[in-house]
Amino acid sequence: MKATVLGAARFLASRPLTPLGTLQSKSDYDDQIGYVINPLGLDPFRFTIAEAPGAEGIVGIVQTVPLAAPGSAELRTLVVRPSFRGRGLGSRLVSTQLEGLAPGTAVYLTTIESRLRFYKRLGFKRLLLEEAPSDMRFEVAAGLVAARLLAGQQLVVMCCVVQR
Repeated sequence: MKATVLGAARFLASRPLTPLGTLQSKSDYDDQIGYVINPLGLDPFRFTIAEAPGAEGIVGIVQTVPLAAPGSAELRTLVVRPSFRGRGLGSRLVSTQLEGLAPGTAVYLTTIESRLRFYKRLGFKRLLLEEAPSDMRFEVAAGLVAARLLAGQQLVVMCCVVQR
């Protein structure tokens, strides 16, 4: 079954009988639902969503979050349902997400060693851990422990610059 990749605003706006109304812009989101139902402050306009027809629903998501340094962002929360892995969906999600960023944006991520080839194919390059932006340092520190304990692997920091 093929999945459709679309931005979160379009996904939310396409939902029938939703109390969200029609979301066409970030200001619509802020005005209609923003902080009332979103105590964590997650911005749906930072997500790209993959949806499969039928009962499968959402089969993948990815988001980027701006970092403190101008022109930089962090790629996070890439998740693809196991039954949809190995079909190029993760690559499509990341590529679509990067296309929505300004050219020249430096995009950082943390991952584990076994995912290096996946991200290298998408243009990311491995960095030294200490090269992570300062606002990712806590994530790197926690990730070092989690990667070792949960996956038995090393944490990796990677970066690419958005091209057109």
